[in-house]
Amino acid sequence: MMPDTSSIGWPRTRVSMHSPLTASELLDRLRVATGPEATTFRMALRRETTTLIGHVSEHGFSLRRALQARNSFAARVVGTVVDEPAGSRLEGVMGIHVVVTIFMIVWFFATTPLALIALRQWITQGLSMEVAIPLLLWSFLLCLLAFLPEARTMRRILRDIAEADAAPVRSGNTPTLIR
Repeated sequence: MMPDTSSIGWPRTRVSMHSPLTASELLDRLRVATGPEATTFRMALRRETTTLIGHVSEHGFSLRRALQARNSFAARVVGTVVDEPAGSRLEGVMGIHVVVTIFMIVWFFATTPLALIALRQWITQGLSMEVAIPLLLWSFLLCLLAFLPEARTMRRILRDIAEADAAPVRSGNTPTLIR
């Protein structure tokens, strides 16, 4: 059963990884590495002691990295953990928050007419329309370029937690593992 992914916007990618741990052991490790979502009041006072923020339920999770700074492009992961014959499988969807996606779409559509007006002036001075295409593509590439490093980091964190020979410890913003 896939969890509700309505909070995940574009760009998004699927996450699937095998762990030698059972589903309950992997979910326990995720719980240890996960702190609660910050309320508005706690946000100003918090100093994260966990690697992740979110919640872990009996079969699934909704997580993001614990960061001291604001990062709208931070990867969010919603998924489940299911048992397999030789361990368990973590399945989910990773992306930026849907509100960030909506904001970026509104922003791009609000700035596109301004860019087209500027392009019209350039065209009347002899430039071709091929200038407009790279400008519009850059808007969408910006989302990808900001999201991909965050997605890579989140995959590494999840992979480190899913390893059988490492125990996650609550400290700092990066995964601290005891081997």
